[in-house]
Amino acid sequence: MSPPKVSPAAVLGLSCIAAATLIGCSLIRRALDPGPWVRVILALVPMIPVSAMGWAMIVAIRGLDELQRRIVLEAIFGAFLTGAFLTLLYGQLQHARVGLPELNWAFVWAAMALPCAVAFLLAARRYQ
Repeated sequence: MSPPKVSPAAVLGLSCIAAATLIGCSLIRRALDPGPWVRVILALVPMIPVSAMGWAMIVAIRGLDELQRRIVLEAIFGAFLTGAFLTLLYGQLQHARVGLPELNWAFVWAAMALPCAVAFLLAARRYQ
């Protein structure tokens, strides 16, 4: 029995839903200034589509052949190293008090997603 397949369009669609939910909940929180319980709910609601997106990515990776999995592994590893380096670098510069603003932990996602895309393109090009 072959593993279930998930299309890249489905992963992209879930990514868009996750982004819209994150932005929407943030805007609602700012506009309404709700109580603490509503703020907690608004903070946790976006994790539903984010979790669905993560699961869809796992299922999609399970459906890949060996070469494609190797490319994805190299991309994820490169993104992890780059993201870890960038967050550590930013933290060290903040610790040195050079005037960098405090950033939300949500920015760590961007520090890993962008390098992952770049590393994926580089790894895929290497195996052409």
